[in-house]
Amino acid sequence: MKKELLFIFVIIFSITLSSTEIFINEILYNPSDSQGSDTNGEWIEIYNNGEKEINLTGWILKDKGSKNSTLYGILNPDSYAIIADNITNFNKIWNCSCLVIEGTLGLANSQDEIWIWNNSTLEDYINYTNTASEGESIQLINESWFNNIPNPCSKNNYFEIEDKEENLSLFYQEKVNCSQNFSISILSSNFADSFYDIKIDILSLNGTRIGKFYDGNEWISTNYYFESALIVDNKIGNTSIIFKIENFDGNAILNPKIRKTNSTSSKEFNNKNISVECNFTQQNQTSNQTQNQTEEKQKDSYLEILDYDKNVNFGSSFKLKLKFYKGDTRKYAIYIYVEDSEGEKASEKSTLYLREKYKLYELEVPIELNDNCDSKLKEGNGNIIIEGLNLEEKVEINIEKNEECEAEETNNQEKNKSATLNLSEEDKKEEIQETNTEILTEFNNPLTGFTVYENENMKISENIAWILSIVVLLFCIIIILKIKEF
Repeated sequence: MKKELLFIFVIIFSITLSSTEIFINEILYNPSDSQGSDTNGEWIEIYNNGEKEINLTGWILKDKGSKNSTLYGILNPDSYAIIADNITNFNKIWNCSCLVIEGTLGLANSQDEIWIWNNSTLEDYINYTNTASEGESIQLINESWFNNIPNPCSKNNYFEIEDKEENLSLFYQEKVNCSQNFSISILSSNFADSFYDIKIDILSLNGTRIGKFYDGNEWISTNYYFESALIVDNKIGNTSIIFKIENFDGNAILNPKIRKTNSTSSKEFNNKNISVECNFTQQNQTSNQTQNQTEEKQKDSYLEILDYDKNVNFGSSFKLKLKFYKGDTRKYAIYIYVEDSEGEKASEKSTLYLREKYKLYELEVPIELNDNCDSKLKEGNGNIIIEGLNLEEKVEINIEKNEECEAEETNNQEKNKSATLNLSEEDKKEEIQETNTEILTEFNNPLTGFTVYENENMKISENIAWILSIVVLLFCIIIILKIKEF
């Protein structure tokens, strides 16, 4: 059965503070029965493109269905690792040599998303839609995704299955607005390795030419070729071209052709349909000067902030929706962070990598603010800072106090207050007890023979008693002496 090579549109980006080079390289999400089926035959391949070994212990691979796989082991430079639903089944079928980790996968055949997390750092992300036949994997080749024969633990290369014919595939929005530029991605297969010119003529149904393409310097009629637009390597080539349609509303056709650079012989492929909607009032009001400015900006990058929470709290997280167009620049890093009202960093720095030129990206970036429980950062109007691609954007955001920290502080104050009150009560009890002890001691003193209180009458009475005692004693002595005389 004839099979066609399909190109998968996948926006891939990293939000990371790490310098590692780990990325998802191949996915088998729809294995055949002979490969183990969906129950135990799914696997994901990751690749270490860096120069240092990476300890994967504690890393998490998860999909949209909340299936989490905890990774482990050491991944050496220029090496592959497989996260398999069933290690025994994988080794039995594929018999390849690389690090194999048993995971918990539940990949959807229609559409799914996959994240690789290193603690709180996102190392890689992919959002795929189903284009592969049962038993085929999707593979990252030259920064683009293709359907292919599964090739675990090895470098991805396109294998010609049965189709030996030269093929040119176009990927684009089937409905466009003539007031906006749009891109067409071109994928070639089975052409000899070389440079190729591309021509995609845009015509109305009556044959009128209505389109232009941008070659990086100026807008050119689609009657001409974009020279050396495509480089074919290992029989595979892919590129994107920006187009625009002016003063037309209705259905049109795309007529694709390809020729080897410096050759007059070309090959034509089947026409494709495209629908165009145009606001003539807006178009007619656009001056030539504005059009020229628009043309000049096509090689310049730009960014647009689509949506974000205007009011946030320290310690919370929010999502920042962005649109980036990467023009003619070799730079690819975008840095995003939050500052407080005094310019101090209130969040970690997130980094996006946009590698493909002349491409429009729409991204949703999670931002997590510092908890500020130590109150070093200032509340009030701060800023979201976006830098990169020779651009810098700053938007205001209101940052309020961390309610959890405040609640914790209040709780601690209540505990301290309670402890102080308890201590005061204990002090009072001890004071009362000491007072009672002193009183008891004073009242107990007479029992020990000590005088607690005396006055003059008590002293006279005591003296008389002593005198009487002496008199009685002397009287007794006299009587005894008299008796002895007789």
